[in-house]
Amino acid sequence: MEMLSIFQFICKLLAMGLHYLWLCVFSWLMMESVHLYRMLTELRDVNHGHMSFYYSVGYGLPAVILGLSVGVRADQYGNYYL
Repeated sequence: MEMLSIFQFICKLLAMGLHYLWLCVFSWLMMESVHLYRMLTELRDVNHGHMSFYYSVGYGLPAVILGLSVGVRADQYGNYYL
C-alpha cells in the first residue's frame, strides 16, 4: 500500500509540473506580444535593458496561478484511478 501512495505523489507532482509549463507557455506568448507592441509604439529601443518584468510575469504569474489552484483543489491533481 505504501508503493501506491508514492506513485500517487509522483503523479501529482508530474501533473503540477505539466500544468506549470503549460501556463508558462501562454504567459511567455503574452509577454512576446507585449514586447512586440512596445517595439512598434515606443520611440526608444526596448530590446536592451532590464528584463525583470518579463521574467516575473513569464515565470511568476504561472507560479501564482498554480499555487492558487493547488491550494484550492490539490486532491484533483493526478490520476483518478491510481
